[in-house]
Parts: sequence; structure tokens; C-alpha cells
Amino acid sequence: MDTNVVFDTHAYVKSLTDAGADPRLAEAIAQGQIKYLNATAATKTDVANIQRDIEQLRAATKTDIANIQRDIEQLRAATKTDIANIQRDIERSKNDLMKWLVLTMILLDSLLLAAIKLL
Repeated sequence: MDTNVVFDTHAYVKSLTDAGADPRLAEAIAQGQIKYLNATAATKTDVANIQRDIEQLRAATKTDIANIQRDIEQLRAATKTDIANIQRDIERSKNDLMKWLVLTMILLDSLLLAAIKLL
């Protein structure tokens, strides 16, 4: 990463020497700090790349959300159709059951009347 961090080495070395550090040691520590900061600091290009990536992810997320909403609407419509079909099947079953009940009652009445005539 090619970047230079603004770091006041003179003030840093002075604060270390004022605290009792040997001037050569203070200078070495300051240079180590500079190397570390330069190696780890994000550049403007890094920040721009991250912002671009975030925008791409944001757009992809919006697309995914739109697709999920579309899928939900399709499932909702399919569910409504399935419920309507089930209700129709239940109604047919009720009608068939009523027909069988009426026929069974007529048959039982006929059998009862026949049994009464035989007695």
C-alpha cells in the first residue's frame, strides 16, 4: 500500500525523550510507528473501492428484495388459488355426502315400510 500518513515524528520523539527514553530508541520507535501506519492506513483509493463495493452490494440487495417480494406475491396468488380449489372440493364433498344421506334415508324408509307391511 503506497501511502504516507501525516505523523509528527518530531513531537512523538520529543514526548518519548521527555519521558526519559534514549533519543536513538525514541527515533527507532517513531520510525516503527510510521512504517506500521503506512502499512495499515487506508488510502483514498481503498476508501473509494470500498464505497463502490458497498453501492454494488446495496444495488444487489435491492434486486434481491424485489425478487423476494415478487416471489412472495406469486406464492400468495398460488395460495389463494389452492384455498379456492380446496373450498370447491369441500363444497363438492358436502354435496355428495348430502346426496348419499338423502338416498340412505329414502332406502331406510323404504325398508322400514316394507318391514311394516310384512308384519
